[in-house]
Amino acid sequence: MNKKTILYLLVGIIVLAVVLAVVFTYVNRYSGGPEETPNTGQPTTSTVDILSEYTNKIVYTTDTSENEIPYRQHCEERGGNFDACGTVCEPGAEICAEVCAYTCTFTVTNAPDSPDGSVNNGSFPNGFSPVSQWQEYTNTEIGFSLLYPNALMVKNPVDGSVAFTYSGPTQDPNTEFFDGISLTIAVVDTTDYESLNAYVREQITDVQAIGELINPVSTTTFAGRRAYEYSADTLGVSHHRYVFLSPTSTLHISYVAPDPENRGYATVVETMLETFSFFNQ
Repeated sequence: MNKKTILYLLVGIIVLAVVLAVVFTYVNRYSGGPEETPNTGQPTTSTVDILSEYTNKIVYTTDTSENEIPYRQHCEERGGNFDACGTVCEPGAEICAEVCAYTCTFTVTNAPDSPDGSVNNGSFPNGFSPVSQWQEYTNTEIGFSLLYPNALMVKNPVDGSVAFTYSGPTQDPNTEFFDGISLTIAVVDTTDYESLNAYVREQITDVQAIGELINPVSTTTFAGRRAYEYSADTLGVSHHRYVFLSPTSTLHISYVAPDPENRGYATVVETMLETFSFFNQ
């Protein structure tokens, strides 16, 4: 094959390529070719990251620099309550890392179904009704409501606080509390403190004078409001949340759940708190 023939062949290949390109462009433009989906650079609700999934909670991601809208949409589609600074730990965890995560929590009527089609109510101790049968407690003085199992007693002291209590099967009367649940919700006057942070720092100082922190103070949100939380070991392990109400008042939520038979008391309390909501939100 001489040089002239090779040259004609190359020219023919180039001409053919140009003709094919023109034809492809014409067909794609005028014959209703496939439309491109805009790439927004953000995950869609069907591809959001899920770090962990528990009975009444989904943990999406700890990278809160990501656009929260797709995660919020996914949570709403599942019927949950989105939190841009939730905890990464499962409900009832004794120790939790101090890091914000996109989370989605579920209440009684919208908890995801389990594979067998029944409502996934968590693993609760014998004698505790499933979440779908819990009662609603409403406190008009403080302005909140939550759900609680029938096994708990509700007490409203004259100071306006409320206490939910349960005595376990090994609890002896008239002795120290070592088996059961005691959850207290009360409003604290913080008029004399410059901020909620200052009030919590004083509480920590008092704790360290008689015991130790087992879960350091962390900032979080609770029912859509700014809050601090920690766990301490003084006369037993206690868990505390301080929720901002106003510059002069704070909601203090505290509970102890000594569980010698590992019956799941902490899970019961944390599930109750996941159903907590303020009236004006």
